[in-house]
Amino acid sequence: MKMIKQLLALCCAAMATGAHAAGAGQSVPGDCELHVWPGDKLKAVYNGVFHGGTVDGALKSRSGYPPLPQDPLNSARQAALLEAARPQALLGRPDDRLIVHADPLESRVIRTTPGRLSNSNAACYGELVVDDIVFRQDAVSGTVLLTLFRYRRFGPAPAPEYRFANWGKATIKLLPLKPGGNLAAAIAELEAAYLEDLKRFAEVIGKQARPK
Repeated sequence: MKMIKQLLALCCAAMATGAHAAGAGQSVPGDCELHVWPGDKLKAVYNGVFHGGTVDGALKSRSGYPPLPQDPLNSARQAALLEAARPQALLGRPDDRLIVHADPLESRVIRTTPGRLSNSNAACYGELVVDDIVFRQDAVSGTVLLTLFRYRRFGPAPAPEYRFANWGKATIKLLPLKPGGNLAAAIAELEAAYLEDLKRFAEVIGKQARPK
């Protein structure tokens, strides 16, 4: 619980794919924007001994699926967590102006849009998007929160100069709630896992961008 409180206080979460890492950590004071979008509602996947395979079975209270709280990490809460975490600083660009959008983007739009996802004309511009969030329970390997982040940076050209995508994976221990379990502590752990995924995502980018 102490670690969870520390992570949430710091507001700081990798399998990775990326390209063109040179210059990804350089910031131009006052000239750059970082646009951030939260993800849509949390999905749930459960793989048990006798049950499993139905997406959101736990959220829909299907028989045999351990139940979860309804919408435990909604888009509004994600946006608040992302803003407080100062992702521009985690990405090594503390002078970027942070713009957090309230509404999530459709995954199809995120994956197929070649240019910018906003109408900003800033000469120095970046995007951090939460594409997917999955609460995965497995009878053998345990419970984890999987978060897919996508990051792109643009210069004057229409196409991005840099792109990176990463699935984060953080361990969950308090959900599903056991009899007598503390719901507030469980939600705090879930939010801490989300932030841990973001922190690890930024760390991998930093290692890529570091001069060899």
